[in-house]
Amino acid sequence: MGDHGRSPSQAPPSRDYLEFAVRISSSRFKRAFAELLPGDPVAITLPRGHFPCATDRPAIFVATGIGITPLKSMAEYAHDLNLKTPIVPLYGNSSPEEIAFRAQLDALQAANPYFKVVYTVSHPDRAWQGRVGRITSDLLQEAAEQYDQPLFYLAGPPSMVVRSHETLIELGFEPEPGPKEVIIKVRAIGVNRNDLWAREGLPGMRFNFPHISGSNLAGEVVSLDTAVGSVSVGMQVAVHPSLSCRICEQCTAGHEYFCREFKIYGFQTGPLDGGYAEYERLPEANVIPKPRARTFEQGEESHA
Repeated sequence: MGDHGRSPSQAPPSRDYLEFAVRISSSRFKRAFAELLPGDPVAITLPRGHFPCATDRPAIFVATGIGITPLKSMAEYAHDLNLKTPIVPLYGNSSPEEIAFRAQLDALQAANPYFKVVYTVSHPDRAWQGRVGRITSDLLQEAAEQYDQPLFYLAGPPSMVVRSHETLIELGFEPEPGPKEVIIKVRAIGVNRNDLWAREGLPGMRFNFPHISGSNLAGEVVSLDTAVGSVSVGMQVAVHPSLSCRICEQCTAGHEYFCREFKIYGFQTGPLDGGYAEYERLPEANVIPKPRARTFEQGEESHA
């Protein structure tokens, strides 16, 4: 059935098990997931991506549906460590019956004065006494105004993530780099064959929608994680678009193209990752200093 990325919904490392959840549907994978029984073997690969929760700034979680899973994990982890970090999930669903982990979230709220969950549903029943409607700009603004320099975490369907991301930008919030990440303001972008494949379709290849294309780009570093040492703010850079885990046997041997996690940025990523956007967030390993003698246009061509 191939690989299917799932976020654990339990707090590490205080649990001696891994918990995963899906919203049951008619897809082949989810049908197989629902049919699993105790004792059935499963294969789990190395974790991919970076989605940690900062411990020194208020966190506003924005989630719909089963997207609550990684955010529930973060909230439980903060509670287990007795952190004094305010955490406010804004959790939207179609109806009250679809709220996942409601009992656990309510119990966490009762036990932790720094945790406050805000439910909102689009189709309430007569007994519903909470908020009604989608997660709107007013709700995001209201939550943000309660805290100093909050960080927003978005999880859910790609369309919701894109819509919420655009709304936060309009409200004045800028993307911030994750661990060992660099944020680049794009100054030049080229057209790769990958971009045409994404537009025309490619047999056997699935694309995340909404989709932002663009693999060959150059720009200027505007922000970076404190652990980044190879580039600095203001430096002109080009981007190597091949993403891999950097830790497996193939990667450490210099064969990143054979990594199980290999992806091409702007082609197999999404929904917000692509060079045709104004700003890009990439791992430090994929950012290459551009010689000043070369233009931004030449910099984007240098790795094509």
